[in-house]
Amino acid sequence: MKKRSIAAAMAVTLVLGTGVGAYAAANSSTISALLNPDLKVIYNGVEQHLTDASGQPVYPISYNNTTYLPVRAVSSLLSLPIEFDADNYSVVMGTKETQPASLVSQTNSGGTKYSSIIRDAGDLKITTGDGVQTYSSGILWDIWNGSASASRERVILFNVKGYKTLSFTAWSDVDADVIVYDQDGNSFSNFKIPANSTVTKTLTLDSTTTQLGFAANGPLGGTGSLKILDPSVQ
Repeated sequence: MKKRSIAAAMAVTLVLGTGVGAYAAANSSTISALLNPDLKVIYNGVEQHLTDASGQPVYPISYNNTTYLPVRAVSSLLSLPIEFDADNYSVVMGTKETQPASLVSQTNSGGTKYSSIIRDAGDLKITTGDGVQTYSSGILWDIWNGSASASRERVILFNVKGYKTLSFTAWSDVDADVIVYDQDGNSFSNFKIPANSTVTKTLTLDSTTTQLGFAANGPLGGTGSLKILDPSVQ
């Protein structure tokens, strides 16, 4: 079969075999490529006949000495799940299970006078009755006004959208009431922590929770520090 010269938008419209609307058109480039139905695709010694989601034949494309294969057809060949995530304009291949990611690496609302990401490695060494434990990341909250310290306006809010769980270890140098705020200023979770001890938590997230931040109250009229250590989302 004779090769045919075509003008193709090298975007998800091409590789998925389905349209993705105006967004693709606005951010794509038009090129001249070759639709190459003569090129055979052989997998495990067997010639394959690639098709789109509707069962119609699709063919490789040659451009700048590189061969492009339709990703949906190839994923079907490999029994690999695939879908188009319109919200993030992404082709998602494989399972959607996310691996643990450090919370402090997520986008956030920025530090405040009372809350910050811990940058000094020495501040990530915590001494308890079980000895010294070293952590890799952390968030600090200054308990500045005793039992009236916690405030949603003063916390750093971290992005947790799309994740299912939030895990962390909390430590305070005073008896503290820890409050986890969501993006709307509501108390997503709260718990107590005795002075100079650690409490490990795993919180279940839902689709309505997009941001979370940490604060704490302490003894009446006193000051202190809360540290949220090795927080991660998954």
